[in-house]
Amino acid sequence: MVAGVVGFAGLAVLTWRLLRPATDPYAALGMAAIRAGRFVAGADDLSVVVYKVDAFLAPGSLEPFALRPREVQMAAFAIDRTEVTVDAYARCVKAGACSPAGAGFRCSAGDRLSSRNALPITCVDYSQAERFCEWTGKRLPTELEWEYAGRGEPGRRYPWGDAPVSARLMCSRQSEPCSVASRPTGATPEGIFDLAGNVWEWTQSDNCGREPANCHNGFKVVKGGPLTYEHDEDKQARGAFRQSVPVGQSDWDLGFRCVR
Repeated sequence: MVAGVVGFAGLAVLTWRLLRPATDPYAALGMAAIRAGRFVAGADDLSVVVYKVDAFLAPGSLEPFALRPREVQMAAFAIDRTEVTVDAYARCVKAGACSPAGAGFRCSAGDRLSSRNALPITCVDYSQAERFCEWTGKRLPTELEWEYAGRGEPGRRYPWGDAPVSARLMCSRQSEPCSVASRPTGATPEGIFDLAGNVWEWTQSDNCGREPANCHNGFKVVKGGPLTYEHDEDKQARGAFRQSVPVGQSDWDLGFRCVR
C-alpha cells in the first residue's frame, strides 16, 4: 500500500517534468520557475476563532492571520515542486551537512514511519531547514515568495484556483502527513504540490504583525498547513493565510521547501 502511494507521488512529479518546457533550467532540480510579476498579497478577511487547549476564548474572539493587503512587485525565482522529503533530508544527514530530524512520536523520520521516504520531513526547527537549503545551494522562501508561488498574479484563493477545499485537492484531517505530491489535482498551474494542506512550511520571514518587516523577534511565518484543521478549514487553506512559530520549535506537522 505504501509503495503504491509513493509510486503515485513519483508519477505525478515525473508527469510535470515530462510536460515542462525544454528550456526550463530548474526542472532537473525538481523546481518550478516563477516569473516576475505583480500581485496583491495578504487579505482583510482572514480572521479565525482562536482556541485554547480545551476551551474557546470569549465568544467573538478573532485573530487576523494574513498580511495587510498590498500590491507587490515580485522578482523571478524558482521554488521546489514538493516539500523536502524524508529521503532527501536523510542524504544531507549522511553527508554530515545536516543534523538528524526529531524522531519522536509522529515525526516522519522516526522509527514508526522510517520506511516512508516520500513523506515530507518534519520535526526540524528553523535552523535545520535553513541548513538543508544551504546545502542544496538554495534558501528558504520569503513569505511573499511563498504566497506568490501559491496565488500567482491572478491572486488565486487556493493554489488550484477558487474551487472549495476537498480531500481530493489537499491532504488534511489526517493523523500523519501524506506522501508529497499525493494530491496532483490540487497543484498550482506551474505544478507546485501541497501548498495547501499536508504540513506547515517554514519561511525566512519574521512575523512582525500584519506588516512585512525584519523585527528579529524569534518568530517566523509558516505557510500552507496545517495537516489537522481544527476549524475554519476553508480559511486556513488559503494562500494568504499565515501562522507564527518560534525558530526553535519543531513539530510533526511542520516541514519546508526551498527556493533559489
